[in-house]
Amino acid sequence: MTVNFDGALPGVGGASCPHMAILLDSVEEVAPALASFYSLGLRRNGWVFHRSLPGQADADRKAFEAEGLPVSELEREGRFELNELPLAYDGYWDAAFHEGGVVVRLHRGRLAC
Repeated sequence: MTVNFDGALPGVGGASCPHMAILLDSVEEVAPALASFYSLGLRRNGWVFHRSLPGQADADRKAFEAEGLPVSELEREGRFELNELPLAYDGYWDAAFHEGGVVVRLHRGRLAC
């Protein structure tokens, strides 16, 4: 299967878009999905850079380790970098967004409907 991203960013002269997205049913599926994706990259001799939400780096590290991703070992090898986004949360995303009668809020980094 070939995916063509030509023109994904038309304002940037037809550059391709390297971003991917996955749809999950719950926040509990995030760590397993990311650990699987990161493992694939590591098996291909890559390295991982993960950005955690403010205050979540330790929880992310533990979640990845629980999924079998040896984060501490990979960090020592220089193949995994985990750090927190340098953000000061101002409450902006706590505002409700309405679409089709559904209210979606981002609260402490999690989507709630």
